[in-house]
Amino acid sequence: MPDSRTIGEKLEALMELRGITQGVLELRSGVKQTTISGIITKDRSPRLDTAVALADALDVSLDWLAGRDRKHQPPLDPEQLALLEAFDRLDEDHRSVLLNIARDLAGKK
Repeated sequence: MPDSRTIGEKLEALMELRGITQGVLELRSGVKQTTISGIITKDRSPRLDTAVALADALDVSLDWLAGRDRKHQPPLDPEQLALLEAFDRLDEDHRSVLLNIARDLAGKK
C-alpha cells in the first residue's frame, strides 16, 4: 500500500522514531529549525536541496521521503539497527549460527 503521508508527516514520524528534536535535526542537516517546523506544519514545501539534506540526516532515501519509492521498507527502529550493526561485526561462522537461531525462534510462536 502506498505511503500517502506528506513530507512533513514523514519527517515528524522519523524524528519521533529516531528520538530527535527539530533542533537536533537542524544540527544534523544544516536546515534551519524554522524551515523544518514549516515543512512539518504543511506551511512550506521543501526545496530539493533542503529535502536532500533532511533525507540524508534521517538516513532515508529522497525517493522514500517524497513518496516515490514504493519498495522501501519503513526505517529501522533503534533496536533493529543495533542488531544489524552487531551482525555486521560477526565473522561468517557466527553469522550462520545467529541466523539459524533467529530462524528457529521466528518459527516458534
